[in-house]
Amino acid sequence: MRKITWAVAVVLWSAAAWGMDMEEAVRAGLAAHPSIQAVREALEGAAFGVRAARGAFGPAVSVEYGYNRLDETPQLLGYPAGTRDNWQLTLRVDQPLFTGFALLSNLEKAKLQEAELRSRLEHAREQLAQPLHIVSALRERLEKRASPYAAVFAALEAL
Repeated sequence: MRKITWAVAVVLWSAAAWGMDMEEAVRAGLAAHPSIQAVREALEGAAFGVRAARGAFGPAVSVEYGYNRLDETPQLLGYPAGTRDNWQLTLRVDQPLFTGFALLSNLEKAKLQEAELRSRLEHAREQLAQPLHIVSALRERLEKRASPYAAVFAALEAL
């Protein structure tokens, strides 16, 4: 919690230096925080995992080609039976009909992983923004009571 409070203070101080208001500072701090960026990158990877799992339902296509050059013209019983240049092209399409629900369970697993990472991202945002809301709420309460300490909390927000 102490690290988060220091991070909030640094964000607010830099926000004042750049002429941002409180909301812009919170947005900038959340966007630049390493834990938020890490969860965002993991979330992007999970989205690609869902796309890959969906793609596994479709056919798999492969193409192979080859070329052989023979020293001599092939012969069968003394007669030419082909050419010296041999080309080969193979097109293969594989479509799984039933894989024992493996494809469906992989898709569901990928979707659940993506949903879990979305909730982690939201939790990290809330955790980082919480000290700012506490400072704002305390300042508002102290201003309602006309307390001299309200100026201190206003200064903290202005950092």
